[in-house]
Amino acid sequence: ASRWMSFPAWDTAWTRGSRSASAPAWNRPLARRRRCDTPAMHLSFGPEVTTLSMEDGSAVTAGPSPAALADSCFRHDPPTPRELEHAIDIVEDALMAAMPPRGSGAPLTTAEPSLRLLPGFAEVDSALSRDAIEGMFQQLVSLASGSPGSNASVLADRAVAAALLITREYMHHLDFDSISVAHAPAV
Repeated sequence: ASRWMSFPAWDTAWTRGSRSASAPAWNRPLARRRRCDTPAMHLSFGPEVTTLSMEDGSAVTAGPSPAALADSCFRHDPPTPRELEHAIDIVEDALMAAMPPRGSGAPLTTAEPSLRLLPGFAEVDSALSRDAIEGMFQQLVSLASGSPGSNASVLADRAVAAALLITREYMHHLDFDSISVAHAPAV
């Protein structure tokens, strides 16, 4: 296996299909896997995991946090195209395993400082469309390929790059149209 496929110890458990207590929190079976009646969802990043919280108090742990993802996949600032691709695979696998509810037009909010560094996303109630997030991700890909853009200084940071990548994958796979800055929910 190449060094890009070497992932921490839990990767071997993941590929064999078993998810034990020794696996990271984002790769363990979920205690609560139910769809909620309230469509609004809040995206938050912990030290190890990314969580989607619903207004009814339920939550789904659905993948690694930006810090865990950056530590596992990114060796460069900015990450290389190959590192980005590996990180996308990790996030997609975690999302598919967690089976979080689809947004389908539901509001997605966040209060994450790493996302608030993105252009046009600093103030409470500011919002970015899925297309805007995709555009910034394409700028990150261009930066990774050696073509700096207007947001190069922000996107070159590993934590911001990982947060942007996770947000992009969540919005794409869970069908959120936009994400807005809000205060953290009381969960």
